[in-house]
Amino acid sequence: MIWPLPICSSSIRNREPSMSEKEQPLLSLCMIVKDEEQWLEACLQSVHQTVDEMIVVDTGSKDATADIALRYGAKVYHHYWKNDFAEARNRALELAKGRWILHLDADEQWDSAAANGLPGILSATDADGILVQVRNWHPRDDMVRYLDSPQVRLFRNLPTFRYEGRVHEQIAPSIQRHSGKIQNSDLLIHHYGYQQNNRSKARRNLTILEEQARKHPEDLFTRYKLAETCKALGENERARNIFKEIADNEINKLNSDMAENLYMRLAQLELAENHFENTIRYAEKSFGMNRENVLSEYLLSIACIYTGQSERAMNHLQHILQEDRQDVIDRQDVEKLISVCRHTMEDL
Repeated sequence: MIWPLPICSSSIRNREPSMSEKEQPLLSLCMIVKDEEQWLEACLQSVHQTVDEMIVVDTGSKDATADIALRYGAKVYHHYWKNDFAEARNRALELAKGRWILHLDADEQWDSAAANGLPGILSATDADGILVQVRNWHPRDDMVRYLDSPQVRLFRNLPTFRYEGRVHEQIAPSIQRHSGKIQNSDLLIHHYGYQQNNRSKARRNLTILEEQARKHPEDLFTRYKLAETCKALGENERARNIFKEIADNEINKLNSDMAENLYMRLAQLELAENHFENTIRYAEKSFGMNRENVLSEYLLSIACIYTGQSERAMNHLQHILQEDRQDVIDRQDVEKLISVCRHTMEDL
């Protein structure tokens, strides 16, 4: 099943660390890498002054990845790749000495400006995991500039907290199974990997996800990620079928964020096939779950234009402009569609 994330109160309690805690470093960065010389330097440059220790588990790089990591003072460990991301990440956890773990991928960068006061927060909070917004930047020709995804990327370094899942591994289920608390935050990670269409990584992930889905058909998270990977590889019909099966039969088993995103993905896929009525149906569901989801509202607007609902489309587009989210959707694109709506309404 998909593990919902019950969020504890954002209040911070004051407590003094024990003597044993004082002797430990506060924060360890844990990474797994392979042939990441293109990305790694920018990643480590963004975070090396925030963390007290950097653990880099290299699963078989043939480029300068390890040299870059060593140059930034990271501890580099070579580890045999077993086709299992959780296994490799858990090896990094075994090597970390910090009281807290920060998880970054090589194609990500830590937003230090959003992390002021982090040591004090980590030292005082009673949470066991912290949700960080992962900002997924899209290619320049994409419909949106980025989408945010909340993920548990900071968590206490406890032996009971371990990653699960051979691909798209998660730490939250382990934390929650041990009655841990997960807390919201304003922390931010920038993910730039989607800006480049890395089909080889997607194909690798697809193979692992297909195997996992065959072995564990009840695992909704795996099937959801399988559909997302199919979509990324252009296998739109297969992606739509998987998403639709979940939407029709098991949507109540997803947490609200994933259900909202699933409907949004379906709206995107239906729009790509010019199935405008279905686009409206799914975009309405997604937007109804989160009135700040400007992409769902944008998809809804486009489908309304194509189904002759220009006034409704214009209302949604004007709302998008009022929200002033040009960081997500280009304002000029929205204004062009408003112009189309006006011309259409004048011709009626």
